[in-house]
Amino acid sequence: MIHLKFLNYIVETMDIKLESGVKNSKSFNLSPKFSLDFSNSDKILKCAFSVTIDKSAPDEELPFELHAKIVSNFEIIANTHIKNLQIEASSFIYPYLRNLISSITSLSNITPYFLPIIDFEETLQQKKAEPNRQTETIIRVLDEEI
Repeated sequence: MIHLKFLNYIVETMDIKLESGVKNSKSFNLSPKFSLDFSNSDKILKCAFSVTIDKSAPDEELPFELHAKIVSNFEIIANTHIKNLQIEASSFIYPYLRNLISSITSLSNITPYFLPIIDFEETLQQKKAEPNRQTETIIRVLDEEI
């Protein structure tokens, strides 16, 4: 990171609800919903990063539903455009969120789920070009062919 110094983070929320009766040997289409909120004051940038995985339709089968939120703090050490700070903070804290989700799903005795890798700079450009674009992630059993 060029413009920020990482200070700390805290897992503010981590909720998981396992669905009974869902076969663990089945493939599932998951669409994680991400939310990023930023605030800054006195050379401190605060980043709240949330992910929610839930049913998009009442009859949809998922092995779990979850919501997690990580809040992190960074010291601004060099001036730049706020978008650059947001990209740096997001890129830095996202692996912590990915690890949290994969750890909690694997410790829940279900097929571990790994959030997709995200290029935040590219994602920001795509969001500008296609503001209504939805993404989908597929969770598969480890021995299933892709």
